[in-house]
Amino acid sequence: MDYFHLGRFLWMTLISAAIPTAILLAAVSYQPSRPRAQRAPWQGAPGLLAYLLGLVSFVGWLSWNTTNGFEELLHYGPPAVFPAWQVAGCGITLVVGTIVLNVLHSRSLREVVAFAALIAAGCATAMSLAGSFGVTAQEGVGVGFAYIGGVVGAAVVGAVVFALSKLRARA
Repeated sequence: MDYFHLGRFLWMTLISAAIPTAILLAAVSYQPSRPRAQRAPWQGAPGLLAYLLGLVSFVGWLSWNTTNGFEELLHYGPPAVFPAWQVAGCGITLVVGTIVLNVLHSRSLREVVAFAALIAAGCATAMSLAGSFGVTAQEGVGVGFAYIGGVVGAAVVGAVVFALSKLRARA
């Protein structure tokens, strides 16, 4: 393995997280009838929390294992092999965080999609960080596919939560 490559990290993050997220947020933000001064909830602290949920979940759960310590992480990047419980912990953290975020802050399906894009961007940023160590093969493609899967997964969870909250409000 090699040391961290900043340029590779920035490029992967830009292509696989920043640009797709900007496009999705622009698409869900466009509402000609809404005044410009009115902000959506994802534009403030909840949006930052959504991004941090994705980033911290991946970094917190998938940046270590029982054989690699903090020094190895800084020099060689995160390990590539994890126990199943660690991957499950990351997934559970993402699902529970997505549920809580949508229960507290989503008022429309547009916001559900915006939160999903931001959560996936955090995950993709963490994966770009991991892919920036050593020689790359197809890490950028993997980060891109993970971003797409993250958006779809978080949007499905958020949409279910949103639908259940609407049903509950009608009852």
